[in-house]
Amino acid sequence: MAPTHRSFSLIVYFLFALFFSCTHRIQPVQTTPVVELEHEPEEYIELKSDTVDVDPILIASMLKTPCFGTCPVFEAWVYKNGHVRWCGAENSPMPGNLESTASPDWIEALYNKAELSGFWELQDQYPGGAWLEDIPMTISYLRLEQKEKRIADQADAPVSLLRFEQWLLQHLMELEWAPPTE
Repeated sequence: MAPTHRSFSLIVYFLFALFFSCTHRIQPVQTTPVVELEHEPEEYIELKSDTVDVDPILIASMLKTPCFGTCPVFEAWVYKNGHVRWCGAENSPMPGNLESTASPDWIEALYNKAELSGFWELQDQYPGGAWLEDIPMTISYLRLEQKEKRIADQADAPVSLLRFEQWLLQHLMELEWAPPTE
């Protein structure tokens, strides 16, 4: 049974209505940050590792930025000598300033996980292009001898990077933390 002119017209009308109804609802992605950060996201990438004076040889760090909701905000720094610092702000799993020590095996495991995740070959920013509104950012930093890399992850990161970030956070949480000694 061949389609009638009426059914063909209905199909064309339906497709036309579907096409135009969908395009009017698409909202452009805004590139302004959700909350006022102390610095631009690019500056966070460069500033954070330079503001610590405990040990000049920073080998890893992780920063989580805020959002409008209950996103955890914190930063952790790992130094070549095994010293680890934590600064937890709002919604952090560990609030306040804390210190710990990572064993050489812990640091070796960190580098092994980075290698397995392809950390050194990943892009510097996810998503590429503009920053997204009300989406927290994770900035991971690693240094191994002469190699150094920072990755800002806000969305659309590859699974390997997400697993690396989860691994690092989990292993940071497993360290024995105490308030800083003065």
